[in-house]
Amino acid sequence: MVVRLWIKIGLLVVIGLAFTAGAVWAFVVGPTVIPLDFIAARHRGAEFALEIGVISQNSLRSLEEIASHDRAGNRAEALVLITRELIKNRDLHERAVALSIELAKMAEQIPALRPNSARALASEGISYEVAMVGRLLGYTSSLKDLFEILRAKLSTETVSSSRVQDLLVQINTGASSINALNKAFNDTMGRFDREYQR
Repeated sequence: MVVRLWIKIGLLVVIGLAFTAGAVWAFVVGPTVIPLDFIAARHRGAEFALEIGVISQNSLRSLEEIASHDRAGNRAEALVLITRELIKNRDLHERAVALSIELAKMAEQIPALRPNSARALASEGISYEVAMVGRLLGYTSSLKDLFEILRAKLSTETVSSSRVQDLLVQINTGASSINALNKAFNDTMGRFDREYQR
């Protein structure tokens, strides 16, 4: 009988300690709170980022096609491709702006994220993608300049080959930087999902 009483007292103490620890944990760490607006903006931003990646990869492939048509003397075909790429470049720029709007919406929701570690991780991820958008805008500008120069070259105007080379270096450097920043964003937000989006 005394043993049963001690077992009951022991269980009550353990339950009390567990309850107290849970209450302290909830007070210190708090529940995980991820606003729906943050999630929605993140998903829309991810769609824009995916589209941006596809468009920019296609533009780089088109550069090879344009060069091939130029070497083969198919100037008309090369000019058609350049015109299409200038339109796609404008679309790429618009998607970069749309992505930046979604990132701003995510950033607006950061104060509502709980716990603090979720806020820190989301801030880190957003900063990578904001930097990527900045690089992307420079990349689209360089790509537009290159397509304009190639159009001038194919229209029998004299074009500086060093300017073309400089732009190609800028474009390749920009693409590498964009890919690295986008990977850092995806890795960071992947960690965010694993830790806070169960």
